[in-house]
Amino acid sequence: MSRFIDTHCHFDFPVFYHDLENSLALAQQAQVKKIIIPAVAQWNWDAVTELSRYNNALYCALGLHPLYIEAHTEQHLIELKNTPKNDATLCCNGGDGFG
Repeated sequence: MSRFIDTHCHFDFPVFYHDLENSLALAQQAQVKKIIIPAVAQWNWDAVTELSRYNNALYCALGLHPLYIEAHTEQHLIELKNTPKNDATLCCNGGDGFG
């Protein structure tokens, strides 16, 4: 039996707010075992992290999407680099390549 990981699912977007349980059930039926929720900007890191703790299948990826890069500062890059790596729901972040 195949099992899948959805590596890019924006469950943090408003369209999912009222139907997250159903979406998770559908994913499970489709053999999607893990779902990664990528953050698009510094302003939604906390929301994505919190959402990833809602269900054992959910994980978060923190980063800075190019679409919103103009809204970010050097401080945001520092925050990203210093994100605690011991959060079990954090599977990756944009800080991994910052040296």
